[in-house]
Amino acid sequence: MRWIGDGATYDRAEVEARYARIDAIQREPTHPRWDGFKIVVRKEDGKRLGQAGLLRCEVDAIPQVEIGWWLTPSAWGRGYATEAALALCDYAFRSLRLARLTVVLHPENRASVAVALRIGAVPAGTATYRGKRVTHYLIHAATPPTTAE
Repeated sequence: MRWIGDGATYDRAEVEARYARIDAIQREPTHPRWDGFKIVVRKEDGKRLGQAGLLRCEVDAIPQVEIGWWLTPSAWGRGYATEAALALCDYAFRSLRLARLTVVLHPENRASVAVALRIGAVPAGTATYRGKRVTHYLIHAATPPTTAE
């Protein structure tokens, strides 16, 4: 969790409470099904590898749609993040007809920066996201992504 939030992990009770809040939000009839992170599952064996998704957020106090991912260390370096992110970009631009997506990263997280660049993100400087300074990237609908690893 080094690159997510403040890097802290939560005890089981906090995880369950957070899951219950997210589940309640996602069950609301007016909540769009795409707005939230979903479990990334390996096709071959059904193993859960992490999460990826599209999420409404604010960057520099401006409403945006963020694309994000995080995976268990055993899944790093195997192309899963790139594959999931490319699929999410395709869905966002073709089905939801969004004009752009935003990516927020810690610049030290070189693996996620590489994924962002592979999916067509371009650097947009630094920004404030959830009260923290982060590196900000943009993906425009017309940006041609590279193929998955």
